[in-house]
Amino acid sequence: MTTGRRALAAFAAALLTAGLFLPAGPARAHGVYIFAWAEGDQICTESYFSKNDPVRQGHVRFLDPSGRELDSAWTDGRGRLCRPRPAHADDLTLVLDAGQGHRAEFRLGPADLAAETAAAPPSAEAAAPPPAETAAPSPAAAPAS
Repeated sequence: MTTGRRALAAFAAALLTAGLFLPAGPARAHGVYIFAWAEGDQICTESYFSKNDPVRQGHVRFLDPSGRELDSAWTDGRGRLCRPRPAHADDLTLVLDAGQGHRAEFRLGPADLAAETAAAPPSAEAAAPPPAETAAPSPAAAPAS
């Protein structure tokens, strides 16, 4: 074997050996995603895999900023779920466990939750125009007799 080939073989062997000791990155056959929104007094989610397949029977936990679980539920056959908004929740993290190590998170911050409250439809009274006022004719506009 020539010196060039020996050097190349040694280099290739060193690369292969180094590759065995390098930490492996996360393997992803496919990703999982959760999207959440406030809808009136409900928090709704939609969960799906990277090929838009719904996450059926995925476990969703509702966490406060300290990580305390406020509620949990399971997605339906379409990957959706709606639950009543936890009391006094103005900042939520929703954590989806789709099984086999598939996990995703979505945060609803104070602005997300407050925007829904501000966007609530007005009441019927607020939407109605004010009653028309009828003014009495002024004495100057009255015809002289």
